[in-house]
Amino acid sequence: MSTAAVASKSSPVSSGGGKPGRLTIAQELGLVVVVLLLGSILAIYGWRDAAPGRPNTFLNFDNLIDGIATPMSYYAIMAVGVTIVIITGGSTYRWAR
Repeated sequence: MSTAAVASKSSPVSSGGGKPGRLTIAQELGLVVVVLLLGSILAIYGWRDAAPGRPNTFLNFDNLIDGIATPMSYYAIMAVGVTIVIITGGSTYRWAR
């Protein structure tokens, strides 16, 4: 029996194609639960932290755009560039002789 066949039988994680394995689904659901839990905690704290008569300090439009989305856009742009470098196999300078 080949090592690939043994690895595919013993591994609970799916190898590429087909249906995802149980472990993969559990990991993804765990991440969703953590994100929802953190969002809930921050929303509750933002409501508790707000002054009386003031809006939530976390879940308001100004914070979501100016405090979260704009700074994260810089990381998103860098991530696209890094993804292109990874997909193309690195950067080469053959044009610069």
